[in-house]
Order: sequence, then C-alpha cells, then structure tokens
Amino acid sequence: METPTTQDPNERFTLLMEEFRALPGTRTPVGPVALMIEQLFVRLLRLLAGFTARVRAGALPVMAPAAAAEQSHAWPSIMQEPGLRPRESRWV
Repeated sequence: METPTTQDPNERFTLLMEEFRALPGTRTPVGPVALMIEQLFVRLLRLLAGFTARVRAGALPVMAPAAAAEQSHAWPSIMQEPGLRPRESRWV
C-alpha cells in the first residue's frame, strides 16, 4: 500500500496560481474596472467632440451677456467695516 504524499501548502498555492494564469481571460477585478474607466473617457471624448461640432456649426443658441453686478465684489470687504485696519502679513 502506498502512503499518500502530503504537499507543502506553499507549493499547492504556487501550482494553483500557475493554473489560473494559464486559463484564458482575466480573473481579477482590474480588467473590468479598467474597461469601465476606458469607456467613461471614450464617452466623455465623444460628448466633447459632439459639442465642438455643434459650436463650429453654429447650432448652439447665443448666450445672453451676464447682468452687471450691483457690488464690485460678491462679499463685502472686511476692510469696509468700521474700526478695522489692515494687518501686515509676515509670510514673506
């Protein structure tokens, strides 16, 4: 009667990885994720190409100019508050 040979777990793992590498196709999520990213960029480039074609053909509506702002800045300057003065910056 023959005694069963026990195989080293590292050796078994190495053999299993070699079998997986020999199989056709990708067995990791890297392939599908890379494909999704590629498809995203292809769609984005097609969208931009269509937009530029419409701009060149004059098919986009003319945009109205922006209305003039009531104030020179969106937020009032802190220096306009009474009692505040500019402080010297010591960064440089």
